[in-house]
Parts: sequence; C-alpha cells; structure tokens
Amino acid sequence: MTTLVSLLIYFFISESTGQVKSGKQNFTAHFKNLPLLSTFFIGFSHFFAFVGFFNYLPFYASGPPFHYTVTQTSLLYLTYIWGIVSSLITGMVSGRFGRRGTMAVGHLVGASGILVTLIPSPYTLIIGASILTLGQFCFQSSATAYITDVVTHSKGAATSLYQCFFYLGGSLGAWIPGILCRHFNWSGVVISTVGFILLALSSNYFLGGKRNHPVRSNQVHV
Repeated sequence: MTTLVSLLIYFFISESTGQVKSGKQNFTAHFKNLPLLSTFFIGFSHFFAFVGFFNYLPFYASGPPFHYTVTQTSLLYLTYIWGIVSSLITGMVSGRFGRRGTMAVGHLVGASGILVTLIPSPYTLIIGASILTLGQFCFQSSATAYITDVVTHSKGAATSLYQCFFYLGGSLGAWIPGILCRHFNWSGVVISTVGFILLALSSNYFLGGKRNHPVRSNQVHV
C-alpha cells in the first residue's frame, strides 16, 4: 500500500507541478549511486533481521527450556530502551570509525545478540535482545546520516527511498523467518536473521566504499 501511494504521488503530483523530467532524473540518479544503493539494501536487511527476531521471540520464549509467562515475554520488549543508550554513544563511535565503520559495528553487535539466544538460559534472551537493540540503533543512526554524505541532490527523496526499503525489509522480516521457524524452530529464525545481517555487512564492505560520480539534477522550470 505504501509503495502504491508513493507511485501515485510521484506520477501525478510531479506531473501537476510540471517537474516530471526533473523528478525522473533525480529518481533514477539515486539508483546509479552505489554507496546509496548499498545503504538501501543495508537498511532493508538489518530491519528484516530486527523485526524477524522480535516477531518470533515470544514463541521461542514461551516454549522449553524457558517457559516464560505472557508477562515475562512482554517485558522482553523493554530491551528497546537500549536504543536510547545506543543512539547516545553512536556519535562517539562514528567520530572514531566513520559512518560505514559504525554501521559495520552495528551489524556485528546485532548478529552477536541474535546468536547469544541459542544458549539455553533464561537470561540469554534478555541479553541477546538487548545486544541486538544496541546494534540496530547504532546502525540506523549512522545509516540515515550516511545518506546525506553520499547524496548531492534531492536528499529528501533519497531518504524517502531509504525508508521504503527499510520498512519493506521489516515487512518481509515479519513473514519469511516464520517459514523457516516452522521447519527448523528457533534455529531457522537465527539463520535467516543473521544471514541477512551478514548480507548487509557484505553490501557495506563491497558497495559502500565505491566511489560515485555525483549526478546533479537538471531543473526544469515552468
């Protein structure tokens, strides 16, 4: 639905303001920007993992060997508060490692948090969820800032595209890990979520550092 509305706005509102050519040039130019395209995929992959983890965590926590009650399972979501801490320290980490380096730290921290939950202890779910949240917000703060570093025009459009990919990843993350969970239990969720984080890390390494020749838009005045 979000994609459909976005397309309607793009084709009809742009046309009514007489900026069709400019809009299309800006739109296509963003997809020629490899560092930006990499960031789109990174956002897609990492939020896929985050949503997939927390969406199926209650089923894992309520079963053996944990047997969490409904109240205890609900309290696991209080680990989101670590996002505040992560956002505060991301600036310091970014100053030392750079935007892409900070995103990589977020990937590794997040994947580590998911893997911790494979240890059969009631406390590992709390620890793992907290670590994943730290990694998620560390990556997210850096990714949105990185967009402004690699885009020379239409930064609002680039950020909007990033949000589309980001939430699309979250939508699929709420579905696909469940298929693997049905066949491989929690290990299936871990494999799919960590796998996508590794894809994000690979995209960051191989595409994020590619130099892109800035493509500036040709404004059409009416």
